[in-house]
Amino acid sequence: MTFNLTNCKFTNFTSDFSSAPQSSQFSSQPVSYESLNFDRSADLCQKLDPSIVEVIPEAKQYFDLLIHELAIDAKLARKKLVIQEAIKRPMRMNKKLRVTISDVFTSKDVGALTMFRLAVKGKFVDSESKPYGEKFSTYFKSIILILDEKIYGPSNHIMGWQRTPENGETDGFQVEQILTTNDELQCDILLAPDFNPMKFKVKNHLLKMIIGINSGTLEEIYECLWLYIKSHRLQDPINHQVINCDKYLKHLFGRVQVRNVEIPSFIFLSITPLDNPIVFHHVVKPREPGVSHEVHHDIEIEVDNPCKTAMANFLQKDALMEMEDRQKIDLLDEKISKIIGKLNETKTRYEVLDELIKDPINGCKKWLSIQEHEFKLISNTMFKFEEERRAYHYYQNVLLQGVHSYIYGEVQKKRKELEKIYGKL
Repeated sequence: MTFNLTNCKFTNFTSDFSSAPQSSQFSSQPVSYESLNFDRSADLCQKLDPSIVEVIPEAKQYFDLLIHELAIDAKLARKKLVIQEAIKRPMRMNKKLRVTISDVFTSKDVGALTMFRLAVKGKFVDSESKPYGEKFSTYFKSIILILDEKIYGPSNHIMGWQRTPENGETDGFQVEQILTTNDELQCDILLAPDFNPMKFKVKNHLLKMIIGINSGTLEEIYECLWLYIKSHRLQDPINHQVINCDKYLKHLFGRVQVRNVEIPSFIFLSITPLDNPIVFHHVVKPREPGVSHEVHHDIEIEVDNPCKTAMANFLQKDALMEMEDRQKIDLLDEKISKIIGKLNETKTRYEVLDELIKDPINGCKKWLSIQEHEFKLISNTMFKFEEERRAYHYYQNVLLQGVHSYIYGEVQKKRKELEKIYGKL
């Protein structure tokens, strides 16, 4: 049984494998949807020569697998792009935090006076809040306890915790005080939320009526105002940087037209930071030592969405896996290149022997020309300066292959340098 390998195009096969490491699926940088080449699957089908399928039937299945791989890589690239854009925006969610205020009288007696302990703690109501591993004080700028000024005096009735670089986070707040009276003790607990991003209160009633919200982040306030402008078609049709004010915006901005870059400055004059604390009133009643009295209050707290952390971890792990896979692929690519080189060498030998059998005279002439060409390459006597001055000299297959090999080698060197730097970071 003989195989006709004369028409086999191993040169195209070599170029496919040599360019594989430079394709988009091996890049660790963010991939844009527009940069993907979806016509490559058609090119792969055109490059598959029927003579290769006759010799290697599995080649058709391999090329079909490449086409499916390109489709999967395109979908993964789109999904990664969506995730990269999503984690750039703040992802917040409301969680119910249960604040527990407890007081208990201790057995310590200072003369005829009794000591009591007041504690403020908190935890999320749902049992699935373990991913939010932050401590209770993480969500507040300060926790202040105000006792009765008439009983403890103007200098001892206020105590609390304030977030500073020196103070660490705490799971709760606890104080011990002497109860100097047998009557009930009125006290207030103030919790100042730590908004991230910072929230603002709209103090301008006209702006509040236009945007429809009383408070929010600066981004939310600006988006609501821009939505009002777009819905009422106040943007100038010729110059999009100018807003034509209606009767409400005229009163707000004090002019007929306003530029887009001037709107934030007007917004800053109409808002104020939202620093209203959450106030809890608590009553300490005298009771037997060791008997605890607890009161629970549920409040809404904004926390980071755990999906954001999961998406960031996914991108990081995917980048590490791509780096490991790329190293394996580089090793396989070198093996494939060697195999293809041997195939090309075998193909050349077969063509020479086949031509010698069919036409010995012309075959010998061609063989001698090949030997002469190789001898000139070895002895460095092939250079023809007059021909090298012509453009067509540089379009020869030998020169093109040499240029491609040189560029590919330089790209591989640069890639290894970047991988070492990326690994150190």
